[in-house]
Amino acid sequence: MKYKYVAQVDNKDCGIAALSMIMKKYNTNISLSKLRQLAHTDLNGTTVLGLTKAAEYFKFETKVINANENFLEDNTFEAPFIVHVVKNEILAHYYVIYEITKNHILVADPDSDVGIFKMKKEDFYEQWTGIAMFIFPSLEYTPISLKENSFKKFFPLILEKKKLVVITFIAAIIVLIIQIASTFYLQKIIDVYIPQKMNGTITIISLGMIIIYIYQQIFSFIQINSMNQLSQSLTSDIVLTYIKHVLKLPMSFFSTRRTGEIISRFTDVSSIVDAISSVIISIFLDMSMIIIVSFFLLRQNMLLFCLILLSIPVYAIIIISFFRPFKKLSTDAMQANSIMSSSIIEDLNGISTIKSLGVEDERFSKIESEFGDYLNKEFKNIQTRYVQMALKTVTNLILNVVVLWTGSYLVITGKVTLGQVITFSLLISYFLTPLENIINLQPKLQAAKVAYNRLNEVYLVNGEEINKKKSYTNNLLGDIQINKLSYSYGLNDEILSDITLQIKMNSVTCLVGPSGSGKTTLAKLLVKFYDARHGEILLNGFSLKDIDIGTLRQFINYLPQDPYIFDGTILDNLLIGAKEKVEEDELWAVLDIVEIKDEIKKMPLGLQTSLSVENTTISGGQKQRIALARTLLTDSKVLVLDEVTSQLDLLLERKIVNNLVNIQHKTIIFIAHRLEVAKKSDKIIALSEGKVIEQGEYKELIDRKGFFYSLIHAENKIDEENCK
Repeated sequence: MKYKYVAQVDNKDCGIAALSMIMKKYNTNISLSKLRQLAHTDLNGTTVLGLTKAAEYFKFETKVINANENFLEDNTFEAPFIVHVVKNEILAHYYVIYEITKNHILVADPDSDVGIFKMKKEDFYEQWTGIAMFIFPSLEYTPISLKENSFKKFFPLILEKKKLVVITFIAAIIVLIIQIASTFYLQKIIDVYIPQKMNGTITIISLGMIIIYIYQQIFSFIQINSMNQLSQSLTSDIVLTYIKHVLKLPMSFFSTRRTGEIISRFTDVSSIVDAISSVIISIFLDMSMIIIVSFFLLRQNMLLFCLILLSIPVYAIIIISFFRPFKKLSTDAMQANSIMSSSIIEDLNGISTIKSLGVEDERFSKIESEFGDYLNKEFKNIQTRYVQMALKTVTNLILNVVVLWTGSYLVITGKVTLGQVITFSLLISYFLTPLENIINLQPKLQAAKVAYNRLNEVYLVNGEEINKKKSYTNNLLGDIQINKLSYSYGLNDEILSDITLQIKMNSVTCLVGPSGSGKTTLAKLLVKFYDARHGEILLNGFSLKDIDIGTLRQFINYLPQDPYIFDGTILDNLLIGAKEKVEEDELWAVLDIVEIKDEIKKMPLGLQTSLSVENTTISGGQKQRIALARTLLTDSKVLVLDEVTSQLDLLLERKIVNNLVNIQHKTIIFIAHRLEVAKKSDKIIALSEGKVIEQGEYKELIDRKGFFYSLIHAENKIDEENCK
């Protein structure tokens, strides 16, 4: 029986990889990215409920039980099925059980380091949590296939660069012809010119060969240069296409994946480009070289040529025997590199926290362990390639010995000349080199397939539809109406529940409530970072579902509580996303609104002061104010400001809030923990546990002495205690 196996692409994909194995049994082939989306896989992995939802989407029925070892001993159920385990006492994981015997269980571990293996029952029972999930087709089930496995989709890129391909091909053929001519030049010297003492002819032909060799190097340079241009062009196209796609992906994609997992795909591109370039060489050049050289070898001697043909099956065996090892080793190395990259990026981003906690050594130990794991897997990969190379070299050397041995016998018997044998021996390399290139194509194609599968899991995630829906632009000016809005992250409890409220145009609204009440989530729904589960949001009567995302985000600008500062000058950062032709007076006026104009003017370089992500020359409060100014320089009619003054002192916060509420013709929505902001608002909306508890004007809510009043009272009490 051939067991279906699917390896996890990223660390948290074990559940959906296990589900994919079961589905493959019933001829349904779905990409892991699609299953990940349906199962709501996040940074914590996939829940059993998530797997159930994904299976049901494709018309499978599921049955989840919590059992013990006696259940498995009965063996009255049909495999395969999924089980939940805890590996190494710390790692929640999924296996697929394919077969149960008296003493062993045949397990498929989505971790490609392990694969399909037999496991002792006692070892399995130590890991098993007791949860088993059975999946089988329903009456409505129909097999489907939504997965694309081939990186051939990149080959059309070659047609766009056919000029480079043609130049490379012509230059390589000219080089080959010169190389073949040089071998026959040697044959003539040995067999004709030296025995007949034709000194003058040798001199003339030798001078001609010198000129030909010069041209050979020129054409060799053209060939190599064209190939390099082709590789760089392909790399540029694929990388830029990937970056463009990633930038268009929804926020849900980034919130469920580690940064390193996304970035590590860039290194996969080199494998794909290497394979595409090698395929071009093999199809157009190597095959042509083999055909041309075969013609000359055959003319030299049929027997010797047959000896070369006998070596081809040996090379074929070498290819086939290394096919599966290369696939596994390439996958392991890429996944280990992804994990290591994620850890390094996260530690660099959180370096201040690491230093403040004094855990540099602990974090280094973690990275050291992951780096060691990557090196070990990459070493095994390289080691296996060298084993294959050694086998090819031995085959080549043996073939040369056999050819010279046989050729010597033919010379002694007078059937061929010495020059013919030497020429034949030299021509062998021009036959075997392209043959070896074709053989070397196998591990390159295997690595490229693995790389493409990893890259394709990102490509298969649908991007946000920008500029594809109706755009209303100025027609959006009006009130914001939210009707019975509900939202939850994945399959977790609802973050927002049945939210209904109205925000008047050009008003100032303040969302208040304790941490986790859903304020920031509501703000992100306004700009469609996420889609609501139920209910709708209307802008002047138009549903967000019908508004182009690009237009929406130009109309509503959301400034998060941790604003991002880009590499560049202060001016560069201010003008990112700004409306066209911002005048200098307008720029300084906005900087005055956020109370940072004087501080920038005191800087030696002023607006040309350099900033970076890890910049330590400006304070957190200054970063917040620069980001706030950047938001005000946009042409957005609605500003959603999420804790944008949290790093400022109370006096400076009051000044900035006073300036903001006096801005004309803009709808401003504050999200605030400090309730001082609420005093300046036209309307206050108080949330708790994802629900609107009360809403109204400041004085009205204070007089009501309800939920908002209790927040104010609690804040005042904390302030009094801090002053003591």
